Amino acid sequence: MARSNAPPRFVPTLTDVVQVPEPAQQPAPASAPAPFVPAAPASVSPPSWAARTAPTMAEASPAAPVVSPELVAKIADRVQAVLQERMALALHSALRDMRPLVHDAVIQALKQR
Repeated sequence: MARSNAPPRFVPTLTDVVQVPEPAQQPAPASAPAPFVPAAPASVSPPSWAARTAPTMAEASPAAPVVSPELVAKIADRVQAVLQERMALALHSALRDMRPLVHDAVIQALKQR
């Protein structure tokens, strides 16, 4: 592979792209802040028009699609297979990245003997 005298390619980092503003100086409080007192809870009852116009439970909920247990099992098996495949790829990648470190550690251990 031919070596180039070109400078290394610039790869911007987050600090190169985002300008972080300087922290603002906060004045010291003149006195201690007043303790927090929670307000009384608001009423949660719906307005009267909502009660009159709200559909009944039978009208509001459409019939849920029926999903067979076999379909649920097939979906679960597929999800499990995809997750296992991704876990295997991640483990393989991690082990591949660790190979030089393990090699160096073995060499050092053999030298110490």
